Amino acid sequence: MRSKSIIGVAILAMVLMVSGCLTITVDSKVNKDASIEKYSLQMEMGSNMYDMLNNAGERTLKETAEERGATYTEEWNRGNVTIIMAFNNPGPESINVTSEVQGDYIIYRDNITADLIDRAMDETTSDYSTNLLDAESPIKKHYYLEMPGEIVDSNADVVNGNKAEWNMVEAGDSRPIYAKSEIPLLPGFSSLMGIIVLLGLIFVTSRR
Repeated sequence: MRSKSIIGVAILAMVLMVSGCLTITVDSKVNKDASIEKYSLQMEMGSNMYDMLNNAGERTLKETAEERGATYTEEWNRGNVTIIMAFNNPGPESINVTSEVQGDYIIYRDNITADLIDRAMDETTSDYSTNLLDAESPIKKHYYLEMPGEIVDSNADVVNGNKAEWNMVEAGDSRPIYAKSEIPLLPGFSSLMGIIVLLGLIFVTSRR
């Protein structure tokens, strides 16, 4: 028995764009061992889209989220709904994220935003797919990432220290999420900061 994946839920929303727009917001935080401390997926949509998504597969949205270990909540406001799927210490297979240590760095990747366009194109006709890209984007995506150390490379719109932000609100903007950060030697310290502190200690000790 197949169930809808969390990414599949968002893809289906694009295929069913006639029912309205969808805003996806992801908030992710990474530990210094590259494990994911938290991952929150929020989707805002109208009631018509919600009804189709909730009845599109063999399991409801709530059942799908809880099957993957998430805490599921819904907030309704005048015919619109905000769905939040919150994961604490999730395994990579449950959220389809790659976060791994490579040398002195942590490499983080999440293809959720790319999959939204690419897989939706596979499930629609070429003419309809072209119209999707030409029209105002039916899916707006915001992604917030907190790494344990200084982010030294990424394709984010905004980077501030160990935090990065992606805002994909234009049709056809389907960048995969990518970020590379230093591994802090101590909580709150990047590798460079750790070296500076160590040199300072050596200098002070040598003068005594």
